[in-house]
Amino acid sequence: MAQLTGKADVYVDGVYAETTQEGSTLDGIAGVENTPVMNSRGETAGYTSKAVPGVITANFTHGPDFDITLYTGDGLSMEFVCDNGVVYLMPDATFQKTGQLDANKGTIPISFFGDVVPMNGGLSL
Repeated sequence: MAQLTGKADVYVDGVYAETTQEGSTLDGIAGVENTPVMNSRGETAGYTSKAVPGVITANFTHGPDFDITLYTGDGLSMEFVCDNGVVYLMPDATFQKTGQLDANKGTIPISFFGDVVPMNGGLSL
């Protein structure tokens, strides 16, 4: 039985970013989003498509050495490395936003967007 992704490591410009095991997500890997269109009878008449960027979000640990300026630019090289060996590359990522700093957990979610390139083992859509 094949191993499914259970967690992922995130690298920024080739350097491991200390993130928590929970909360690392990759959205928009297909680069397209389809929306069904219903007719007046409640049947699916077809669909519309729109391009969507890939988005990597991860919960970064917020310790004394945390430097937000390392992540707030553009032209970043992001890697989303799954524990089952599948790797996704975002070669020209742009900082999108930070979420709420959780002082109880010592984490802050940070999101990046860009085009996603599946590497070894990933499906090319």
